[in-house]
Amino acid sequence: MKIFFEFFKIELKAFCRDPIAIFWTFLFPFIILFTVMSTSGKHESVELPRIVVLVEERMDLTDISSRIDQVFPELTKSSVSFLSSGLENILSDFKRNNIVVDVSGCADVGLSCAGVDVYYASSPDDLTLMILNILRQNQQFLIPSESVTWRYAEQNIDHKSQVKWLQKARQLTIGLICLNIVSICLFGFSVILVELRQNDGLKFFQVMPVRKSVFISAFTLSRVVIINVFALVFLLVSNFTFELDINFSPEYFLKFIFMVSIGSATFVSLGVLLASRLTSVGAVNGLINLVYFPLIFTSGIFFPVLSDSKFLTFVSNNSPLRGYSEMFYSVYFVGRDLILYSGSVFTLLGWCVLSGFVAFKMFIWVKKD
Repeated sequence: MKIFFEFFKIELKAFCRDPIAIFWTFLFPFIILFTVMSTSGKHESVELPRIVVLVEERMDLTDISSRIDQVFPELTKSSVSFLSSGLENILSDFKRNNIVVDVSGCADVGLSCAGVDVYYASSPDDLTLMILNILRQNQQFLIPSESVTWRYAEQNIDHKSQVKWLQKARQLTIGLICLNIVSICLFGFSVILVELRQNDGLKFFQVMPVRKSVFISAFTLSRVVIINVFALVFLLVSNFTFELDINFSPEYFLKFIFMVSIGSATFVSLGVLLASRLTSVGAVNGLINLVYFPLIFTSGIFFPVLSDSKFLTFVSNNSPLRGYSEMFYSVYFVGRDLILYSGSVFTLLGWCVLSGFVAFKMFIWVKKD
């Protein structure tokens, strides 16, 4: 056991000292996430602030219109409207960019009023906040009233748009975590093994001697730890940047660690299997491409798989990466019980054990082992 942990630390340090591995493991997925989400729009579309003035029907609007034009020359005519009724309707459908000035209680807009109410969103956007500040600074000129009351109004948010955007950000985050697990395990770890064998780097462990089971187990465990660190950092940064509303309770934290660990252990074992006997980096890259790209194109992570081919539909529906990412998303973000996906969990565990066992039997230390 002591040899196992010593070798585990060696493998962990070796990976962390590789700048190329660090880039592809940690930085590249962030670049993809930020690029995709920056082109998908934000929670709400940006609109110009809208000022609604509630007046009495008999009022002369010439004076107040002139004052608004002087204070807000940059506002278009469509941004300012005058209504003689409908305060309740406006408040029930209040937007972030709304400002409502209720002067309906005044005898005449040009004269001093006993009281005026100004309604604005509790969390206005930046442009509306700027208009509000100008309005406050020119309060006496615009609203010649003895008392002006500033009131919050709960804004009505486009929940469908926000939920859709949030769902997309969450799905892309989980999809990139799953995708990176596969790419790291196959391209990163498998190629490293073959390079070591090609350069007789594994001969050192054979001479020590180190048992194959210890080497493969330590290699796999060190990579599982690395991937867990990446996944946690990636999740935290994504939550900070895109407000994913993540549940950080101990229960969900353990679920997240379990989902990352079972996926990384499975695909690391598969990667070790692919590299167990190959002695050429070119050969292992070609073999990995045969496995990797079908997994990506049938996973549905970045685009839906639409085809009239029954075979392609069958392959897509049974893609391990697709099943893994959907299970990951449903368990962590939707909150479904992990027991509902026991079949998928046992399938991944089966692949992990089977790949590890076959890799142990086929593994060679040197080219002519």
